[in-house]
Amino acid sequence: MTKYPIKKVGTSVMIGNYPTDYTEINEDGTQILHGKAIAWVDMYGDVAGKKLFSNTGKLDTDWDNNCIKFQPGGSINNRNDRLIGNIQNNHQFKIAEGGSLIGVIFHFHWLQDTLNDLFTMKLQTRLLKNGESFNKDAAWNEIEVTTATTDASEDVNVGGDVFPKQIEVGHTNMNQITTFPVLNTDFGLSDTIQYRLARTDNNNGNLLVSFFDTHLPVNSFGSDLPLKKTK
Repeated sequence: MTKYPIKKVGTSVMIGNYPTDYTEINEDGTQILHGKAIAWVDMYGDVAGKKLFSNTGKLDTDWDNNCIKFQPGGSINNRNDRLIGNIQNNHQFKIAEGGSLIGVIFHFHWLQDTLNDLFTMKLQTRLLKNGESFNKDAAWNEIEVTTATTDASEDVNVGGDVFPKQIEVGHTNMNQITTFPVLNTDFGLSDTIQYRLARTDNNNGNLLVSFFDTHLPVNSFGSDLPLKKTK
């Protein structure tokens, strides 16, 4: 077992494999995680709690299963076919600084069965940076993923299903997670990513989604200042 020393650098104490993977404890007691010390948490949204714009499109509520039902033949550009939402870079999450980008992993939880496999979901995103102007009529960034085609457990840059389909005898479904390819973005403190989500394939079967959430890296308990993160 490798034993890493505790080092004092300036006014901070470094615990771990400094200067790559370590925990930094400042003289005021605050801490920052670096490299492999960074943890990941979910920023989640319960899609079943979303109010749909209309039930006349390819999107509806499955009240019996507490899910949103995506039907075939939808379009991301049709407001009747899509879910919308916003996420904010909360103060405990790592921020983009010094030209670096933050890898944001959007994913959804759904009820996979033996018949409904190949569903294509398209995601539109745009970044709203606090204090900066933007054109609200500009085109949105688009990424998509097709379920049951790629094992995403090894490569989040590709996206796909996290688990192989293994439905036990006597059961009808399993809880699957499917990730979109990682979105690298200039995500700062309290910035907002707006998103739109729609199913765009024409295959048979309904896609029942229970959660749509986001993986973001955490490197502190919060920010050291109310409106800025300087450590």
